[in-house]
Amino acid sequence: MIKQNKPRGYWKNMSDEDLIHYVRSWHYGDRIVDFQKSKDNQGYAECLKRNLISLLAEEGTLIRDKKETGYWKVWENVERELKGVIREVGHFPYQRELQKRGLSSIVEYYPLHGGLRKVKEKLGYKTDYRGSRYWKNMSDKKLLEYVREKCKGQSITQLSRSSKTAYKELLRRKLLDALVEEGILIREKRGNRPYWDKEENRIKEGLKLLSDHPEYEGIFPSRRELYRIGRRDIVNAIQVHHQGGFPVFRKLLAEKMGRTLLEGQDTLQEFARRYVEN
Repeated sequence: MIKQNKPRGYWKNMSDEDLIHYVRSWHYGDRIVDFQKSKDNQGYAECLKRNLISLLAEEGTLIRDKKETGYWKVWENVERELKGVIREVGHFPYQRELQKRGLSSIVEYYPLHGGLRKVKEKLGYKTDYRGSRYWKNMSDKKLLEYVREKCKGQSITQLSRSSKTAYKELLRRKLLDALVEEGILIREKRGNRPYWDKEENRIKEGLKLLSDHPEYEGIFPSRRELYRIGRRDIVNAIQVHHQGGFPVFRKLLAEKMGRTLLEGQDTLQEFARRYVEN
């Protein structure tokens, strides 16, 4: 159903299963603090009362904002989280790998624990100090090999943050375009304002996204999830053209399809695909 003011006792009368389903549908990818401050704050209170917040956080539906609580200031927390990722990927994680797991903010706290080099050493990794002329003395071939091996799949912006000196050297030697054409680096799409100004284009892009991502089960994803899959253009368009943000845009999508967001989700995906093709 379309979100609206809830009658008295709405949350208390909802079963655990329905309450969890509601949060997954409307607040997937939200920070816990944002859920708490939303119009569904009574739903948050009911989840808290039933001990469902931890369950939703563990499964990835809600995001704990560890940075705000000082979580990363404690070395034991940094060590535990990094070791968990290391067991999964088999090496000290790159920033993009942390980002995919919702741990990107940990990088900001490396200086508090002695810097990246010290963090690696504490976890048993040998580090080689790179002098100020390390990248300048590297040949084009070696520099390209390094980026292909260590930075594949990163956007140019991510590279500029994770390996700032290497990025500057690539920029100076005019090698970035070659890496983009090769598919090693990703160039972020610049928003085409005349295109996004038209509501029909925004609707078509929203439905196409649902059709291309069956894992969303017909529910338009959160801003955080759109950032994760590289669709900042849609986020910007919604924020500029839809007062009320994502809830309003979700409602608009449902109205254009002639149905509600939670109704018939098993066929909503196919409906979206046919709409885009037509």
